Amino acid sequence: MHIILQTSSVSYTKNTEAMQFFNCFHQRPQLAVFLYYICLITTSDAFNIMEKDAPVFKGGNLRDSYFGYTVAIHSDAGSDKWIYVGAPRDNDTGLQSIDRPGVLYKCKINATSCQAIVVDANTLPENITSAGKQRFLNPGKNGQWLGGALDIDKGNIFVCAHRWYNQMLNNYFQNGMCYESDASKGTKWEKFPLLTLEGRDFENKTTSHGSVLYYAWGFGSLGIAVHFVGTDYGDVLIGTPGVQSSTGGFVHMKGNKTFYSENDRLPYNTSELIGYAISSGKYFGEMSSVFIAAGGPRLDLTGKVLFFKMNGTHYDVNQPFLTLDGDENGNMSQPGAYFGSALASADVNKDSFDDLLVGAPMYASKNAFSVEEGRVFVYLGSSVLGQFQLQKSVLNGSDRFRARFGTAIANLGDINMDGYNDIAIGAPYEDEGVGVVYIYNGYTGGLWCQFTQRISGKAVQSGLMGFGISFSRAMDTNDDKANDVAVGAFLSGNVVLLQSRPVIQLQGEIMLNNGGISTVLNLPSLQNYTLSTNRTYPYFVFEIKFKVLRSDVIQTIVLNVTARLDTLKERYQRFSFLQNNKESSEASFSLSLEQDRPVRTPPVEVLVKSTSDLVNPIMFETKYELVGFTLFNSPQRTLQPLLNLFDGSQAILPIKTITKKIEFQKDCPNNYCKTDLHLAVKADLNNDTELFIDELTFLKLNVSITKTGDPAYGTSLTIIFPKSFKYKNVAKIEGDTDVHCNFKTEDTKTNGEDASIVQSTNNIAINETVVICSYGNPMRKDGGVKFQVVLVPSINNETNFTFYFIASTQSNETIISDNSDNITLSGKRKVFTAFHGLSRPESVSMRAGRNTYEVKHIFDLLNQGPSSMPDAIMYLKYPYVALNGKAYLRLLGKPNVNSPTGSSVNCQEMNTTLSITTVKDQIHGSIDVKSLDCTIDNCSVYKCVIKHIPPRTSAVVALTFEMTIELPNVRSQGNSFNITSTATVNIENLTNMVVNTLQHVTEIRTRIIPMSPPPEPVAWWIIFVSVLGGILLIVILVLVLWKCGFFKRKKKEEMEKRKSDEAKILVKSDEITNQENKDKIEAVMTEKETKDE
Repeated sequence: MHIILQTSSVSYTKNTEAMQFFNCFHQRPQLAVFLYYICLITTSDAFNIMEKDAPVFKGGNLRDSYFGYTVAIHSDAGSDKWIYVGAPRDNDTGLQSIDRPGVLYKCKINATSCQAIVVDANTLPENITSAGKQRFLNPGKNGQWLGGALDIDKGNIFVCAHRWYNQMLNNYFQNGMCYESDASKGTKWEKFPLLTLEGRDFENKTTSHGSVLYYAWGFGSLGIAVHFVGTDYGDVLIGTPGVQSSTGGFVHMKGNKTFYSENDRLPYNTSELIGYAISSGKYFGEMSSVFIAAGGPRLDLTGKVLFFKMNGTHYDVNQPFLTLDGDENGNMSQPGAYFGSALASADVNKDSFDDLLVGAPMYASKNAFSVEEGRVFVYLGSSVLGQFQLQKSVLNGSDRFRARFGTAIANLGDINMDGYNDIAIGAPYEDEGVGVVYIYNGYTGGLWCQFTQRISGKAVQSGLMGFGISFSRAMDTNDDKANDVAVGAFLSGNVVLLQSRPVIQLQGEIMLNNGGISTVLNLPSLQNYTLSTNRTYPYFVFEIKFKVLRSDVIQTIVLNVTARLDTLKERYQRFSFLQNNKESSEASFSLSLEQDRPVRTPPVEVLVKSTSDLVNPIMFETKYELVGFTLFNSPQRTLQPLLNLFDGSQAILPIKTITKKIEFQKDCPNNYCKTDLHLAVKADLNNDTELFIDELTFLKLNVSITKTGDPAYGTSLTIIFPKSFKYKNVAKIEGDTDVHCNFKTEDTKTNGEDASIVQSTNNIAINETVVICSYGNPMRKDGGVKFQVVLVPSINNETNFTFYFIASTQSNETIISDNSDNITLSGKRKVFTAFHGLSRPESVSMRAGRNTYEVKHIFDLLNQGPSSMPDAIMYLKYPYVALNGKAYLRLLGKPNVNSPTGSSVNCQEMNTTLSITTVKDQIHGSIDVKSLDCTIDNCSVYKCVIKHIPPRTSAVVALTFEMTIELPNVRSQGNSFNITSTATVNIENLTNMVVNTLQHVTEIRTRIIPMSPPPEPVAWWIIFVSVLGGILLIVILVLVLWKCGFFKRKKKEEMEKRKSDEAKILVKSDEITNQENKDKIEAVMTEKETKDE
C-alpha cells in the first residue's frame, strides 16, 4: 500500500547535486573533491537501463483505474513471460453490480497486451475454511482495492484487497482479503480472509478508565502490503495496519500455519499503522536467522521500523527485537515524514548480510520552499546481532519539490555485473506528477550516495504520470542475463518495462618492463635511450593488459585505449612516451578482445626526462572506450551491450580508467626518508637597524639551511614578501648544492628543472609575492647550504615589512617547528620638495575704457621624489581693499586647486579681522601707495590641507584677484604699485621619512601701472601767432632763393641753342651737290665737334 494524496504540484528545482555529493563525504572532504567529478560522469548520461523504446503497457477500464499501482513479473514453465498489474480502482466487467472492486491484469511481455484475471467472482454470502478456521463471509467488494498489494515468488502469486469488508448485520468490518494462486495456471485462487473470525472484530477491554470498546480485527485492512520471504516453506508476510485500533501488525503465513502479531498494551496507540510496509532479511551475524521488518510510518508521529525474529510462534509489537527511527546518526526525526512507509532488503555492500532501505517520502528539508522531497535511509547489516550501521549519506534523489522520493524501493540485483546489488527508488510525483525512477549502485561502503541514472517518465514516453509508484521483483525478461524491472505509472494507467543492457566487465593492468617494475622505479637499473637529437635518457617499457572478466552475450569487443603519463604532475613533464619516434604525453591503441583471452597493447618506451622530483610518485592513467563488438547469436538479445560505468569494488576510482602508481628508489631505509631541516634567516642592513629606502636600495636576506637525518629530497624554500619588493637574484655563499629561485605570481608559469619544486602555497594575500628556491635534490650533507636572496624595494608609503620563510622537503619532516622563520623590518623613505609662485600676468597696465582687471597668483608644490610626499599644510595670505562697503581689490571665489590622482587638496578660509580704515587713511593721506601686501594691513588667510602627492607630481593652488580702476590714488596720483600674496608650506607626518626641508615660504608680486594724467587745453592766441610766424618765414625763404638764382634753368638754355645750330647746317647742305655736300657736311660737323670740345 502506498500513500495516495491528490495534490496540485508546483515545480521547484534546486541545483543541489554538488551539495548532496559532498554531504556523502562530510567526514572525508578531501576524498569528496576527487569523487565528485567521478559522479559527474556517472550521472551525466544514462547507464545500462534503457529509457528510450522501453515497452509500455496500457490497461484498465477506467481513466483513473490506477492501473500500475502494483506490478510483478512471472516466467512460466515455457518461454512466455508475463507482467501482473494491479488496478485497484478499476471496474470489473464480470462484476457489473460492484463499483470499482479493482482488477488484476496480466500482460504478455512480447505482445504488450493485457487481459483481466478473474480472481473472485462470488458476491454472495458463504462459509469457507481458511487457515484451519471456519469463517462466514458476507463479502463487500465495492471499492475493495483488489490489486492494492501484489507479490510473486517461485511461481506463486499473492494479491490482496485491503479494503474488502465483511457485512455483519448492519456492521461493515474492513477486514481485508488476500488471494493466492499458481501463477502458471492462474485459474484457481485460494481465499485468505485471515481477519474474519467471529468475535475478533472488536473487543471490550478493561482499563483504568473502565470498560472500553476497541476494534481488534474489524478494520485490520489485511493486505495493505504483502511480501514473500523466499524460504523453502513459502513464508508470506502480510501487513495489517488497522488491527488494534490502527496500532497495526502483521500476519505470518508459514505453510498451512498462520501467526498473528499481538498487542496487549492498553490503551492502544491508535493510527501507528504498523505493517504499512513489510520486508525480511538475514541482517545480522546469525546467518540462519531471518528477521521481519515492519514499518509503522505514524509511530510516535515520525515513523519507525520494528524488527522481529521470524520464529513462527509469537510476535508482540510492544516488544520488538530492534527499533529504527532514522535518527541513529544524531539527526532529529521529522514528524510526518512517513519513515517506514516503504522497505526493501538487499545486500548492497557484498558482506553477506542483508541491508535495509527505509523510505520517508514525506520528508522535507529545512529550506523554506521544501515540501515532501523525500529521503531514503540505508541501514547496513553487520556480524553483530541486532546492530545496524546507518550509512551517513542519506539518499535524496534530486531533492525536488513534492517528489516523494522513496515512495517505492526495489532490489534490482546486480544489473551492472560488478558483484554488488543495485537499487531502484521511485519518486512518482516529481516533475509535476510525471514521476522519476533513480538507480543507485551498491559498493563496498554500502549504497553509492549519488544516483548513477535518473529515468524520468518524460524520457520514456510522453503522457506518463505517477511513474515510479511501484516496482516488480527484478527478473531477466529477454534472456540476456541482465535483470529487468517493471515500473508502474498509475496516474496515467501504464506500466513500463525497464530493461537492462548487458554490461561488459573488464579487467585492466598496467605493465612496466613486463612486470619487472611493480611499485618502485630504480633509476640506475634502467637502460638508456638515445634520441635522434643525440640526447640520452633512461627508459622503461609500458604495456596494458586487458581481460574480459564477465559477459554472457559478448563474443568479441574492440577498444580504443588512451594512456597518459605522470598525471599527478603532468604539467612538469617528467616523462614522455616514445611512439613512432615521436615524444608525447599520451599514447593511443586499438585492441580486439575475446572472452577469457588476455590481450596486451604494443610495448611503448617511456623516457625519464627529468629527475628533479624523486619524491612525488608517478601515476599512470589509462582510459578506454568500447567502439565495436560482436554478439553470440540469439534472436532475443536486441539490446546493445556497454562497458561497465560503475565498479562497486573500486568505487573511488574513475570509471573506465586503469591507474598504476610507482615511486622512485631513494637512498633511505625501506625507501622512507626521515629528515629534519633547520632554517635561519637574517637581514643584512649594513649595521643599521632600519632599511633606508631610495631608488638605489637593495635588501639582502642571508639564508642558512642545514639538516639532520636522511637525505632531503625535493627541498624548497618558500619566501613570502610584500609586493612592494621585487625579486632580483640569489647568490650561493656556501654549500655543495646549487640554488635556484623562481619568481612566482598568479600568472607566472615555471618550466624545466626548477618547475618541480614550485608547490601550491596557501593563505597568500593579494598584496604578497612568492619566491620559491630549490637548494638540493637530494641534499645529502648535514652542513646544508647558505645563500643570499636580493630584493629591490619600490617607493611607496609602506613603512613596516614582514618577510616569511618556509623550508620544506618532500622527504618526511620529523620536526617541523624549526622549518619556518620571519623577519619584520622598519623602512625609512626620502622626499625632496620644491615650492614656486607665478603671477599671470606679471604686470598690469591700465588703459582707458576698462574698469576692472584680473590677476592670478599660482603656487606650485612639487614632490621631486623618490617617495610619496607626506601630508602638508599651505597657508595663503593675500590683501583685501574696500571702502564704505565697496571692494576695490578682492579675491574671486575660493582658491582653485589641481592635484594628481590619489592626492587631495582641501582649502578653507580662516577667520580673520580686516581693518579697512587703515588702508583708507594710507591711500588718501600723504603716503604714496607703493605696495598692496600684508605689511599694510591684516590679510585674508586660506589654509589648504594637502595629502599624498605622488613622486614627480605637484599640487597647484591658484588665487584670482579682481582690481577696479577706481582704486583710491590710482587715478589721481598715477603711481605704479605691487599686489603681493604670500604662501607658507609646512611638511608634516614625518615618521620614517627623510625630507630636504620642513617649510617653504614664497611670495608673488604683480606690478600695477596706472594711466598718465589728462593734458591742459592750448590758448587761441598762441595758435594765431604760431600760424602767422610760419607764413612770414616761408615768404622770406622764397625771396632769398630767387635772389640766388635758385629758380633759373641753365641746362635748358644750352639745349635750345644746340637745336638752333643744327637747323642752320641742314639748310646749307641743300645747296651743295650730293657728293660734295656729303664731304662738306662731314667737314663742317667735324669742325663743329672740335669747337665744341
